[in-house]
Amino acid sequence: MFAATRADEDGAIDGVLDTNNVPLDEEPQRVQDDLARLRK
Repeated sequence: MFAATRADEDGAIDGVLDTNNVPLDEEPQRVQDDLARLRK
């Protein structure tokens, strides 16, 4: 079903076609906390 879709780039946080428009350090603190938790 997903074979025809583009995969996310390795290590990417956003989806493959998302605009890279918010630097990580400017994301809301709750987003930064969630990402930190996921990296553990």
